[in-house]
Amino acid sequence: MSKILVFIEHVDGEIKKQSTEAITAGKKISDSLGGELSTIALGKGVGKLQPEAGKYGATKLHVIEGDNVANYSPDVWAELIRKVIDDNAYTIVIASATSMGKDILPHVSAKYQRVTAQDAIKLDVDGGKMIITRPMFAGKILATTRYTDDPQFVTLRPNAVSAEEFGADASLESVSS
Repeated sequence: MSKILVFIEHVDGEIKKQSTEAITAGKKISDSLGGELSTIALGKGVGKLQPEAGKYGATKLHVIEGDNVANYSPDVWAELIRKVIDDNAYTIVIASATSMGKDILPHVSAKYQRVTAQDAIKLDVDGGKMIITRPMFAGKILATTRYTDDPQFVTLRPNAVSAEEFGADASLESVSS
């Protein structure tokens, strides 16, 4: 069973549009693989994102709150995200391909000596594995890749997937910072 984790970006107490798209993509992959979808948010007051995370299909929201995560710090945040991945055996980690997502996910994947597949425009499943399609050479060709080991890391290009509401309820899990 695949366990998928989506990194949530938020502003003013709401999940950013690009992250709702990443949650939707994660939900579709999780349904195809027969897995579960969780999300993670860091910062102050992120627990209030729980209903919105569930609305887009997450079954769990990991929240990491505290003064040390109030402001973005890739080294600190990457270590905390790594701990959640290890403690919960997540096999796929998705973030939006924003400046933050393209910064944090490689920091996390480096802790596993893996690369992050950046700027995916399509995520599929074939033979129980996630297939990642991403443009190369200014979009002149599309490359299709897949990981052979877990965990797998991918950033999803904004607007590659339309956000969909699934109406699930997400549980809340506080993680110490």
